[in-house]
Amino acid sequence: MERSGDTLVAPRKDTGQAAKVATDFRSGRQVPTAIFAPADIRPAAEALRDIARDLGNFRVAACANIASRSPMTDAEGEVLASAVFGWPSTKEQWWQKPLLALSSPLPFACRYENEPFWANAHGIHTRAPNPLLDQIDLSLFEGEVNAKAVIVVPVHMSFGQIAAISFSPINDKRDDLSREFDLYSDQLEYHARRFVNGYTRVSSQRPWIPKKLPPLQA
Repeated sequence: MERSGDTLVAPRKDTGQAAKVATDFRSGRQVPTAIFAPADIRPAAEALRDIARDLGNFRVAACANIASRSPMTDAEGEVLASAVFGWPSTKEQWWQKPLLALSSPLPFACRYENEPFWANAHGIHTRAPNPLLDQIDLSLFEGEVNAKAVIVVPVHMSFGQIAAISFSPINDKRDDLSREFDLYSDQLEYHARRFVNGYTRVSSQRPWIPKKLPPLQA
């Protein structure tokens, strides 16, 4: 990646639509992936979808809590996976799987890694070595992930909640995303974190912290 002020852009040698995608980290004027109210969820999801397509022709799969059975929805209750991100009804609806964290290698990997990585059937590839990821079984990778390779952004949030946002190639057979990871992982990470943190903030209804804490025992 190259820096121009506070803007990250793809290197000059990368031509096409992806080279036109840039993000102003201070103002966020170009792409509204920030969420401040429930009404922002759908346009933010659409922005994330468009960024992923423009950068690498990726489809987004987003899970705000890998331990929850509830899919991500907009303010009207529409499931983002099908209504915005374009997952076809003919594919297995991964967002309806109970215990997602135990049924796919990607959310499982997100429990042990908090930086973006890309993965295929041959391994999980990180910016820095993480031996724990070498123990994850990838023998059924394509069937469990619905792709030959993906880029994944784990997001570790307050109260132990873990989100996972993945980006998989649309309608092609790419099984090596090392080049795309080097070029676009910073932008994908920024927008994925911005999106899922905002979503969690406006959608969480549980009173996590009690109003009155019990006294400490001597």
